[in-house]
Amino acid sequence: MTEPGAADSAPFPFARGQRLQRSEAHYLLGGNPRAGIANCADEPFVLLFSDPGLGEPFGYHVHEGLRSDGVYQFSGEGKRGPQQWVRGNFALGEAANRQKSLHLFLPENRHQVYVGEFSLTEQGWHTAVAPDISGQDRLIFIFELVLAHSGPLNAEYFDRLGLTVSVRTD
Repeated sequence: MTEPGAADSAPFPFARGQRLQRSEAHYLLGGNPRAGIANCADEPFVLLFSDPGLGEPFGYHVHEGLRSDGVYQFSGEGKRGPQQWVRGNFALGEAANRQKSLHLFLPENRHQVYVGEFSLTEQGWHTAVAPDISGQDRLIFIFELVLAHSGPLNAEYFDRLGLTVSVRTD
């Protein structure tokens, strides 16, 4: 597992399970409010907003979510054609090397629920085939996330936060 590094020393302003408007997170921390991967330029954080249902037109629903081995798969950024190692994908993939911590949010009605601080698995990421916005198959990045300092997840962890997630069986 990749260590979060020096980013541990920066206090994150939200508690696990806290519900908030996405705009609150961006107001306090920065980052692109329209991207699923929001690199906070002036803070040591990368915010990850997972919503496989909303991302269905971009193929994100195909691979994103909790795996049975406790890894949370998070789809890379890019709506058309093969995803590139730029912007959010670079920020997420290189977070530990750049002393940034990863923070996952999941939607609940009109709010975002802060799930916790994550790190990449030792493998970090892989590519997979998923449709793009025009329905064409393309390669996307699948980032493999585990709870920082804790390791693999399970559905009960999400239950304690008041969230329901399905465990992927693929």
